[in-house]
Amino acid sequence: MRPLLLFLTFGIATISLMMLLWLFPSEVGTLPDGFSSPVVTLEFAETPAEVRKMFEAKNEVRTKWLQDMRRGHLADSFYLMFYSLFLGLWGWIAARRTGKQWFYAIPLLALVAGASDAAENLQMIALTYLVDQGDMMMELRYLYIFTWLKWGSLAIGLGALSLYLFPQHLLGKIYSLVSAATLILALLAFVERSGANSLMALAITVQFLLLFTIIFVHKETISLKEPA
Repeated sequence: MRPLLLFLTFGIATISLMMLLWLFPSEVGTLPDGFSSPVVTLEFAETPAEVRKMFEAKNEVRTKWLQDMRRGHLADSFYLMFYSLFLGLWGWIAARRTGKQWFYAIPLLALVAGASDAAENLQMIALTYLVDQGDMMMELRYLYIFTWLKWGSLAIGLGALSLYLFPQHLLGKIYSLVSAATLILALLAFVERSGANSLMALAITVQFLLLFTIIFVHKETISLKEPA
């Protein structure tokens, strides 16, 4: 029961905190083609002009958008801790149940993702204070590095987990298909910024929801008992 309790604790916390991400502004100024989410757009912003166009509005409206962005990143600081623990726990159980040591790379990738997400948050908060004045090129360069460390680690870690889940049940196969799509979208997004960036973020969210569902539908997947 101990693994199940841990999975439920980290899983419920992850999904619950995911709901808090509504704190981010739902709309802002001008977004690049292919983007609809303000927070994802800011993550992949390339130039100061893009950032400033995002928050181009009357003073009181812009102030609210900037405050909402900062508040969202505060909530994300808690979210990243639990999604890292949740993914890391999945990697640990996969290694324990299969005896394949390389699955322990998944907790390491989860750690990299969480740490990169925290660093990414700091850069994005800094950008909200540089909208009106100041050079933001250094923050944008660091943001690019931390953003791709986060999304890359998540896409690879979640994808590696599909090798454990695919043989076990239908949900595992569905998860694996989404994982494959995520990796393709991540590659497309890395090569050229486009609508694939937003789809990649959505696909990773779907993967976490599927992992949470598997806990309830297939408890044997996270049992420390010897697999049949």
